[in-house]
Amino acid sequence: MLLEAIKYIRQKGGNREWAVEDRYGSPIQFGNINLIVGKNASGKSRTLAIIREIADLLNLKLKLSELPFRDCHYYLQFNDEGEKYEYSVSIDNEKILDEQIFINGQPMLNRKEGKIYSTVTKQLEPFNLDNTILAVKKHGAPEYSFLSKLFAWGHNLRKSAFTNQFEKNTLIKDFDDWKRDRESNMHANNSRDVVRVVHRAQELFGNEFNNNILHDMKVLGYPMESIEVLDTPDGYSLYVKEDELDAKTSQLEMSQGMFRALSFIVHLNYALLKNRSICILVDDLGEGLDFDRSKALISLLIYKSKGSNVQLIITTNDRYIMNSIPIKYWSIAEREAKKTVFYNYYNSQEFFDDFKFTGLSNFDFLATHFYINGFEESDDSIELQEEG
Repeated sequence: MLLEAIKYIRQKGGNREWAVEDRYGSPIQFGNINLIVGKNASGKSRTLAIIREIADLLNLKLKLSELPFRDCHYYLQFNDEGEKYEYSVSIDNEKILDEQIFINGQPMLNRKEGKIYSTVTKQLEPFNLDNTILAVKKHGAPEYSFLSKLFAWGHNLRKSAFTNQFEKNTLIKDFDDWKRDRESNMHANNSRDVVRVVHRAQELFGNEFNNNILHDMKVLGYPMESIEVLDTPDGYSLYVKEDELDAKTSQLEMSQGMFRALSFIVHLNYALLKNRSICILVDDLGEGLDFDRSKALISLLIYKSKGSNVQLIITTNDRYIMNSIPIKYWSIAEREAKKTVFYNYYNSQEFFDDFKFTGLSNFDFLATHFYINGFEESDDSIELQEEG
């Protein structure tokens, strides 16, 4: 189940109104691989936060009372093996004003009318639920099996920030408690913690997983002989044996760039081996990595994710990364009054296609604002290269 589009607005009509939409006021469309670029304070990281926010609502981790804004509306489109899901929810003052689901245009849920589709009776049935609780709370009911798709998408979403030290400095105190939780909770083995993911992946896939990690880290310029989880006085920690070092390196000793790259590669390979549909959000990709490693990481991500069930939504300010990723994967964030507007191949195909005739670098596509009006109002810096 992949996120195909999203639109969001909060505090409509208020002094803190802010929306996320495309250049025409429609939902932003996403593909399998997405790079969000834009100037500082354009709304890149905030957009990732909105995606994470609705995911945590759908996986029941986040309560309405915990939302940062009391008045907000989310609209999402998903593709589930050819089936089109549309989900929307309007929230005000910790209450659900409306919540709707359509599958291939067929109404499956309408909270205002108090109706939900039953896969048992094959018709809309009365549906009453407290207006502080999302319908996905019933995802375990067999007659509402379509709700489990939304719950699973939210639960499987991952967020990774190359500037975040928290995961790197977190060790696991008690694997026995985690194992007991896993046995009683079908989703517990989807833990976001990289130490637990490595432990579980090695249980399930053994050398296949290990070899994939070692191969990918070598591609990134981190050659190593092994990866393992070891018990230490402070807790269970991730260790690697680097080719050039005699001693093993713990996660606490790794550079931030190396650990983030390793963590990302671990989550990606685990999802691919599980053939799991998963959305991975990456903020500030490449932070802490040099140019060669950033370029190698981008090439690896595109190669491994293209055509898979893994969806990548990445933000960056790194011009080297921008120059390494084809602009067809770009979504450019432009800050306007009370909203962030996105330009991408889905809503600006002509300008994206025309840019190849300028002979400029990918970064110049952003710097010259060519994506807004193309050649019609292009910068003086854009000149066609002479043929030949």
